[in-house]
Amino acid sequence: MASLDTTTFRNFASRRALWIECLSGKDRNSIIQQTYRMIWDAAAFRVVNEARKIASADVETGLKVSGLLHGLLDRSFFAAQMSAIRRITDPSSPFEGKKGVWSLTALLKDMATHTHLFTREHLLEASGHVYDYIEIERRFTEWLATSHDCEYIPAELVSDHSSDRHKQIDVLLISV
Repeated sequence: MASLDTTTFRNFASRRALWIECLSGKDRNSIIQQTYRMIWDAAAFRVVNEARKIASADVETGLKVSGLLHGLLDRSFFAAQMSAIRRITDPSSPFEGKKGVWSLTALLKDMATHTHLFTREHLLEASGHVYDYIEIERRFTEWLATSHDCEYIPAELVSDHSSDRHKQIDVLLISV
């Protein structure tokens, strides 16, 4: 394997950190936080609808709660959900900058713009895995032949995580 190009890797690592923050960060505008709010609002709306079903009826006006209130709740909920869906799928805004929007579409566009940074080496290095796990397996075999302590395996001699990550990347490449 050729040595890792550190400049390109740093570019990938910084983009990857931004993508992860966009997708699953604590910022209220991250995609996961937006999704959580949509799900929470949908659950709350279902609770309100169940309460409507069991609300006691007033002989003259139907439900004891105002029909005007129910209409407002319905319109507001559906308008908010439509706005949230529009925001999370916004295709027109940039990914970064003053007018940047964290949306699935913007995230995917940015990742597509930076596909040249996606290499097996970068993916492994960024996630803390080694590229050459065969060398680790060789050292493990040597250690096993000389060691009598089979209950403890040094972490630097465990290749399973790197091997698994290679297999995951292979599956992704096959599906492309």
